[in-house]
Amino acid sequence: MAGNISDYIYVLVRHDHKEMSRTATIHDRCLYLARTPILVTSDLDLLKEILVKRFADFPNRKKSPVKVKPLSDGLTSLEGDHWKHARNVLSPAFTGSKMRQMAGMLNKCADTMVTILEKAVEDGKDVEFKKYVFGLWWFSMDCIASAAFGLQVDSQNNPDDQFVKYAKSILNFNIYNPLLLIILVFPSTSKFLERVFGYQIISKETVAFFVDVIEKAMEFRHGDGEDQETKRVDFLQLMLNAHKDNDSEITDDEKLDENHDFDFYKEHGLSKDEILGHSFLFFLAGYDTVSSCLSFTSYLLATNVEVQDRLVDEINDTLQDCHQLSFEVISKMNYLDMVLCESLRLYPPAVVTDRRCCRDTEIGGVFLKKDMRIIVPIWVIHHDPELWPEPDRFLPERFTKEEKEKRHPLAWMPFGIGPRNCIGMRFALMEAKIALIKVLQKFRLEPCSKTEIPPKLKKGGLLDAQNGFWLRMTKRM
Repeated sequence: MAGNISDYIYVLVRHDHKEMSRTATIHDRCLYLARTPILVTSDLDLLKEILVKRFADFPNRKKSPVKVKPLSDGLTSLEGDHWKHARNVLSPAFTGSKMRQMAGMLNKCADTMVTILEKAVEDGKDVEFKKYVFGLWWFSMDCIASAAFGLQVDSQNNPDDQFVKYAKSILNFNIYNPLLLIILVFPSTSKFLERVFGYQIISKETVAFFVDVIEKAMEFRHGDGEDQETKRVDFLQLMLNAHKDNDSEITDDEKLDENHDFDFYKEHGLSKDEILGHSFLFFLAGYDTVSSCLSFTSYLLATNVEVQDRLVDEINDTLQDCHQLSFEVISKMNYLDMVLCESLRLYPPAVVTDRRCCRDTEIGGVFLKKDMRIIVPIWVIHHDPELWPEPDRFLPERFTKEEKEKRHPLAWMPFGIGPRNCIGMRFALMEAKIALIKVLQKFRLEPCSKTEIPPKLKKGGLLDAQNGFWLRMTKRM
């Protein structure tokens, strides 16, 4: 029998919450984060209600205890109509037509990566993949800088470039810093620790550098530096199009007012802080996740040679009559898509996602109070033997059209699901596919003596291998 959340909390750990749900008194076995009650559920029908059908009741993520500028102005931190406006502004950057335009830029970045690898990797050499192939040469960084911001960084050939230096400082902040842990437990201390110890997750120097880059890009595109008729319609340009003069920007006090509607935010447009926040977020969300996906996929291909051979055959057959690796050509590679989908099932970059209830409501006999968090255990769902027989096996055939139609639509969600799913999903998949195609055309991937099977996973944060991804690369004839 469902109870009020002030008396009970429901922790749903399987699909059939009518049979598998269990209640715990609020003083006994409740699941909490500090004072916040949490519902953890892998019931896919219940999650469909929360993430899709009843999205209006669960439009936001958890409130972060740390307000880090400029990330606090990024898309994932925004709420309500403020988020809706920003999402509407940014979504056109990831349509099919934009993917077609970006494919050429991503190809250039991948060609640079392969050229460097051909010169640097000795035949049969053992390689730590994430650091060396998809990390050291900053392939993802070049892709994002070029396709999303129109910046010709070439960090693969110039790893000491200032842009790379400051981008690395964003990506390498220490989540185990004692001061950060204090802020997470006692959010009210953040301003005190910044004032007394000068602590910031992202340094003032790094923020100042990117502010300068964005401001110069804005001046260049608003001025005479670029022909208005041939202006690129990329991620940055879409933000600049929605930017208004400084005197119309939303103040910090106005941001705290939850009564503003969509028209209010549309009238004020994107502020410089928001443009910077979305830019920072795109780098953070796009770099490490794609690198990890490529590394896990490379490991799976190296340890499943028959899958690798079939994928290489598809690549060769598809490209036989094509001179360019375009968006349309990539879309024809069905087995490549199946391989990536299965890799992301086994090793989703984010193992959980969450939503927050914005009003008292009831779903499936469970009463949820305002501000209650709902945690979606993506890893658990992706490894449930009832959904995925032999869940630890790498079987790309799970993602044929026929097999997908048999499953619940929420059985696979490495990019989340519903209106608040990952906005850059199509860009990330295209980037990963181009990189894999280029690498597999030139190299055969094999396990070596240092290869961990299966890889030992790191705890906390985004999914990663604790001891790296050691593989052997052999040049194809």
